[in-house]
Amino acid sequence: MEIFLRFVADAGFQSGVPEDVGVHRTTANKTIRYVMSRVLEQSHNWIRFLTTAEDMTEAKVLWQRHFRLPSVIGALDCTQIEIQKPGLPGDFE
Repeated sequence: MEIFLRFVADAGFQSGVPEDVGVHRTTANKTIRYVMSRVLEQSHNWIRFLTTAEDMTEAKVLWQRHFRLPSVIGALDCTQIEIQKPGLPGDFE
């Protein structure tokens, strides 16, 4: 799992994954391919694209009602900023 998570954290540098994790390149490639195929097999459980006007209208109503966000039909759960570990004890307080 560490190999896969390292890859998805910075997919542009797949060649650095084996070195960072300490495995052979072939092992890293096979692991990434295996885990990705399992994720894709289950993606229909987590990802839903709205295809009808009715679905979009319903989503907009729900987002407005629950979160007061007008015209929103969905969201991605991701980090948009770099998260840095605190340098010294107490820095995070």
